[in-house]
Amino acid sequence: KTLTAASIDRWMREATTRAQRASRNRSLANLKAALTRKADLEGYQGERGWVAAKKFPRKDSFGARVVILSEAQETAMIGHAAPDLARLLTGLQMTGARVGELTGAMIADLHADTLTLRGKTGTRTITLSARIADTFRRYAGNRAKGPLFAREDGSAWPDGAHIDRVAAAAAEAGLPPEASAYTLRHGFISRALSRGVPPNAVAQHCGTSVKMLEETYAKFMASQLREWFA
Repeated sequence: KTLTAASIDRWMREATTRAQRASRNRSLANLKAALTRKADLEGYQGERGWVAAKKFPRKDSFGARVVILSEAQETAMIGHAAPDLARLLTGLQMTGARVGELTGAMIADLHADTLTLRGKTGTRTITLSARIADTFRRYAGNRAKGPLFAREDGSAWPDGAHIDRVAAAAAEAGLPPEASAYTLRHGFISRALSRGVPPNAVAQHCGTSVKMLEETYAKFMASQLREWFA
């Protein structure tokens, strides 16, 4: 059967939830890369219909703009979440990590006052306050191994499984529709910058670059510059 852009588009349109759209965006990227590589290796000269296939716009899958909530709004969202989701969201609020970094964290990655994370920018170890480390140890409970931020049945979070549940909790809390789990990372970073934490330290802790901070959080950094040098 011939694979065409139209057939891929139909498959994409079958996704109706935020989680499904996010998942299919990732699957489409992998599919296009695999097909292109195979075609190149085989010397295929025919039509490459998959190249024209489009992913869902950013606003449909991950949020169109940077939304930063107050700590009270974040607490409200967490308060409307089920216990397993609330633990994950609290971890995001406390660390500024990416969702995949926390869902992939194991109990063995938690040490006295550090947590080792693995994700899109590689592996890094972040420092935790005594309060946060104690909170995460409570999440581990009596379990000696397994995911640190587990679902209620003790299993790891599947990729994207949190998205619709977070959207529901945010809606119940009366938050903007753009509010998501990633919003908590934005909040952590913006508050750190507003407290005067050096951008290079924030970048190292959060596994990003100073350039990315400047591009995404420029208005917060500009306000600090006015405070320091005006």
